Amino acid sequence: MPRPRRLVTIADSIAHRKPVRHRYGSVVGLEVDPFRQRGIYYESGLERDWLQVMIADPDVLDVREQQLLEVSTATGDVVKHYVDYVVTRTDGLVEANACKYEKDIDDELLDLLKQAAATVGDAFADEYKTLSEVGLSHRRVMNARQVIDCGKDFDFPAQDAIREAVPSFGPSVSLVELDAVVGDRDRGSRAAIALIQQGLFGVGPHERIGRVRTLRNLFTK
Repeated sequence: MPRPRRLVTIADSIAHRKPVRHRYGSVVGLEVDPFRQRGIYYESGLERDWLQVMIADPDVLDVREQQLLEVSTATGDVVKHYVDYVVTRTDGLVEANACKYEKDIDDELLDLLKQAAATVGDAFADEYKTLSEVGLSHRRVMNARQVIDCGKDFDFPAQDAIREAVPSFGPSVSLVELDAVVGDRDRGSRAAIALIQQGLFGVGPHERIGRVRTLRNLFTK
């Protein structure tokens, strides 16, 4: 199978506010989402980690960063706040996520989210919440990075070949079997790892992609 041409157009970020890179301070960058083919900004190491997890999550339909939220206060003032990540789930649920380290989550932020939920409601999001480092494991982030890295191959012919072969696999499929479908070294297994984002394959909750030699076949489970 010939290798694909890798000329893929990546759309610009749709952030309402683009972060400014400072000489000192937090990590600022742009993550290329290979599945939605769009650049997405992050403003800290924590935001980067959560963004990568969201990009690779098969239950996430879309991620928009730095979205403007206007909240009316009890005094009649309007507070403008840029929500770090607005996530749309595949079931239609929309989440407004303020991504902060646990030590930086204060009453002012929590009150703002509560006020937004009460006054703006589902005109902006169904849920308003915070995301911190709590519950975000190193394994989860590393697995997401591996899925994204394989997605950046943009090897659509290999992905199509794996999709066609999926029904013939058992509940567990080895990387060797996947590579045999496509040929050309590890193209098959990398295509399958990219397809984790679409929910065709997965790994156990305590497994690291790259350290296990099999993937769970979620299509025929």
